[in-house]
Amino acid sequence: MIPVDRKSRSGAFPVFPALSSHFSYLSPFSHLVLLALLSLATAAPLALAALPLPLAGELGGVLKIAGDTALPWQVTLAPLPPPAAGGGSGGYAVTAILRNDRSDGEDTLEVIVTGTLDASLRSGAWRVASARVDLGAWWPVIRAQSGLGAMLADWSAQGSATLAGEGVWQDGRPQGRVTLRVENARFFNLADAIEIDGVTLDVTCEDLQAFALAPGQRLAATRITAAGAEAKDAVIEFGMTADRTVRVTRAEVAALGGSVRVAPFAVDLASAQPRVSLSAEVGQVSLADLARLVPEALRDAQGRLGGNVSLTWSGSEGVRVTTGGLRVERETPAMLRMAAQPGFFTGNLPARFELLRFLGKSFSVDNPAWATLRSVEMGDLALQVESLDVTLMPDGPDGVRTAEVAIRAYPANRQAVKVITFRINVAGALARVLGFGLDSRVSMKAGAEAPAPED
Repeated sequence: MIPVDRKSRSGAFPVFPALSSHFSYLSPFSHLVLLALLSLATAAPLALAALPLPLAGELGGVLKIAGDTALPWQVTLAPLPPPAAGGGSGGYAVTAILRNDRSDGEDTLEVIVTGTLDASLRSGAWRVASARVDLGAWWPVIRAQSGLGAMLADWSAQGSATLAGEGVWQDGRPQGRVTLRVENARFFNLADAIEIDGVTLDVTCEDLQAFALAPGQRLAATRITAAGAEAKDAVIEFGMTADRTVRVTRAEVAALGGSVRVAPFAVDLASAQPRVSLSAEVGQVSLADLARLVPEALRDAQGRLGGNVSLTWSGSEGVRVTTGGLRVERETPAMLRMAAQPGFFTGNLPARFELLRFLGKSFSVDNPAWATLRSVEMGDLALQVESLDVTLMPDGPDGVRTAEVAIRAYPANRQAVKVITFRINVAGALARVLGFGLDSRVSMKAGAEAPAPED
């Protein structure tokens, strides 16, 4: 074992700060592998000044990350046979190993990099022979190293990540390609009841100096559940420039029986407070699926919605809906059946009309619309939807309304009630809506008058 004093260990990686500060943003696991790669060219020369050549032996130490977390590392050097012609040194075979403390008997993190170096220890070839990390065991460290500890505080992870790569050393600098893969991982937030299953990530870096990512990197998830809603087949394709600007070229997900597609956008991760505005196209969203999310308002529904929604994302606030609108798609007939709301239509409507009062006696007739409206508000009679418009808006100062739903519909029997128009206010932050607030702004047209045609 080559002796290394405490001072040498603490300064064994003089080129790390300039490189790892970028690479660690891509992946804390990739950051650890980078440490092993760079040790091939930087750790061994520390002891060369006092040792004769050819050099053979081991160099080891401890890498401290995320507070008190320590990872033992070891670099082994063995002389290679000299070239057949010309004599001189044949260089060295090098193996760098970085792994967790095995005192608990488990290998939760292991990185093995092999390579060759010439006599100067500045040029050669390298290959990631093995690199794997248990995401669940190392999630607290990964969270801390990512710089997103506050945002990810309530999140946990399951699964594993692997790294593969190979390349060459040129004057002490690595060149080549490194690929990070996460397969079938799971991330969950118990506090907010969010689960993301079947997560796969495939990222390849071919610029180990600037750590830029070419377009086409892919992040996907098979299933996302939140607040009782489910989304499937989420896909994000992206690239990243050397200045940490991530450019997303594709982002889509299947949800509520339809789809959501986000227009291409860019976000500056180098910013102290990254923020981005998004525009999403919503298509073929099922009213039946929406009805299941708001049983307080709707018992059943049929039809589909489409439109556009504007959103913002920030590291501190997450995703927020700002503005947008959805409309029922004319190609699919729409129907609504209300959950029982006694008095919603009939609360301010008399069941009988008083026509004449004479000598203390009154004469009245039945209100022909009352029975029909009573059946509608109790969910006994369905409404055929002529138009349904959802207007999205940011929360007001008191957060009392984030969306307004305007409905124009008619009952199956249109003899007594021709058209009903009413509005539904959605209260609270959209992401956490548990029910609908129903207001009393209701208008009706009775008799034989046909509804006005829409443009």
